[in-house]
Amino acid sequence: MGPAGQPITAAKMYSWVPLDEDSPMHDGVRAVAEEQVVDGREGLVERGRASWKRSEVVLADASQDQIVAHPVAPMFPITLREFLLTRILELVVHVDDLAHSVGEQDLGVDRRAIDIACHLGIDINAERYGSAAVLRSLFRRDRNSLDALRTF
Repeated sequence: MGPAGQPITAAKMYSWVPLDEDSPMHDGVRAVAEEQVVDGREGLVERGRASWKRSEVVLADASQDQIVAHPVAPMFPITLREFLLTRILELVVHVDDLAHSVGEQDLGVDRRAIDIACHLGIDINAERYGSAAVLRSLFRRDRNSLDALRTF
C-alpha cells in the first residue's frame, strides 16, 4: 500500500525537478549512483538481474492502478502505471547517455520505449512551461524558443 491522497502523474513529478545541475536535489541522485558502482560492473549487473527477477514476480499480478510510493519521492502517491513510465524514461535516457559516451548512435532500445519516453518528455514540458509554449516550440519556432522543450 502506498501513500494516501490523489496520485500525481509522472509528468507532474518530473516537472518539479530543477533544471539547474547544481541543485542539491541532483546531489542525492549522484550519491546514489556512486554507491551503486562500488562493487564494479559485475556487481551492478548482478543487482540489475536480481531486480529484474523480483520485478517480474511483483508485476505479474499487480494492478496498474495500484497506488505506490516512488522511491525518490515516497511522500507523493503515484499509480504503478505512472511509476513504470518513470522507469522507462530513466532507462531510455541513460541508455542514450551510455551510447553517446561510446560514440554509438543506435540505442538498441525498442522504439516503443523511446516513444514512451518522448511522449512523457512532452507531458513534462507541458506541465513545466504550458502546452502552448510546447506547441510553439515544436511547430512554430518563430513564436517560441526551444527552451520549452528542455526537460532535464
